[in-house]
Formats: sequence, C-alpha cells, structure tokens
Amino acid sequence: MKLELEEIYKTYFQDVYYFVLAMSKDPHIAEEITQETWARVTYHRARVKIQDILERRST
Repeated sequence: MKLELEEIYKTYFQDVYYFVLAMSKDPHIAEEITQETWARVTYHRARVKIQDILERRST
C-alpha cells in the first residue's frame, strides 16, 4: 500500500500543484493546498481505490 501511495504521489504531485497554482496564482497557497491534499489522501488511503487510480493513469 505504501509503495502504491508513493507512486500516486510521484505521478500526480506536479499536476495537483500546477492546477492549484493556476487557480490561486499564489505559489505559497498552492504549496499549502497541495500538501493538505496529500495529507488527506494519506489519511483516507483505506477509502481511496489506489489500484483503480494507477490503472486509469496507464490507459
């Protein structure tokens, strides 16, 4: 599970950050929101269907 979570983080971190940056226009806010997003993903990892996310990314 930890390895899968790391893979999702590496795959999506930049996408999440740049999306939030485009919306907020503030790098500090983008960093905070991106960190909060990953904290929530980690906290709720039991409910996140990690394998589904990884499979969608590869198609």
